[in-house]
Amino acid sequence: MAAVSSQVREMVLAHIRDEPLRPGDRLPPERAFALAWDVSRASVRAAIAQLTDDGVLTVRQGAGTFVAPPKVERNLWDLRSLAESAREAGRELRTEVIDMRVVPADERTADLLDLAAGADVLSLRRLRIIDDVPAAVETSMLGLSRFESLDAVDFGARGLYETLADDYDTVVTSGHQRLGIDAIGPEIAEHLDLAETSRIFHVTGTASDESGRPIERFESWLRPDSIRFISDLQNIEEAV
Repeated sequence: MAAVSSQVREMVLAHIRDEPLRPGDRLPPERAFALAWDVSRASVRAAIAQLTDDGVLTVRQGAGTFVAPPKVERNLWDLRSLAESAREAGRELRTEVIDMRVVPADERTADLLDLAAGADVLSLRRLRIIDDVPAAVETSMLGLSRFESLDAVDFGARGLYETLADDYDTVVTSGHQRLGIDAIGPEIAEHLDLAETSRIFHVTGTASDESGRPIERFESWLRPDSIRFISDLQNIEEAV
């Protein structure tokens, strides 16, 4: 069955190329493919599952199977914003502010941002929407002693790193992050329109300026059907 489904996978790809179908276009139902190619519906279903895992197709419950738009690629070594990555992929990104408030820094945040415990920090949580699909929830925490009045900015209209560069002459040039795949939880699931049982990308870390001074503590939840992580590789021993 695996060999047949691989062949059917190539036939589906050829169908997409030859029609041609564009992102958002609907594929014929499994039954039509099975009849046209004289294969089992199980083989068609397996091929579609493979292509869905590859990010080529997307299945909408009750609506059918569609050609997926290209994923936004995030290089693990790249400090560009999600907005820049989306523009590079030809996608439209907009932002909704879920919550923005001034809170006292807890011990962990104070340690990571080199602040006194209890110092005022801006806690900013944003929903990032790519082509009308909720793709990521991002939380940022920044010390207000350095970025006075940052809590007055409309981050639905302006980017965080853009604001830091333009208004505070501060550019993010380095950082540290940890990437995992974790259970989503009810709050994030609701924002991203996913089942609570879903597992998605979970990124945590810090960003620093050119002097190495920490600027931001961040945490992001990203849908794997919208965003793909890549990395540039090198031989560390040869580079030393």
